Amino acid sequence: MVTTIGECLHAVVWQSAIGLLPAPAAHHHATPEVSFIPVTGHRPSRVALAWRTGEPDRLVLDLIDIALTGQGRDAREHAPDPTEHP
Repeated sequence: MVTTIGECLHAVVWQSAIGLLPAPAAHHHATPEVSFIPVTGHRPSRVALAWRTGEPDRLVLDLIDIALTGQGRDAREHAPDPTEHP
């Protein structure tokens, strides 16, 4: 069970997990091992997807598609490159 942002990020890095985090986590908890992408169109919360940098497998890419569905199925073409980090 993950109960903190730190635990979530450790799960992303060490266990190939993905996580939904508050948007400020992308700034306050930035690390080279984790990529963040904003999740838009979701009210009232602002969240971001996080995954291990350089390891975007099919499931991660599918989740990005689902998260961006409100922007169209081709939204991934306009999303940040999942192999890069900010």
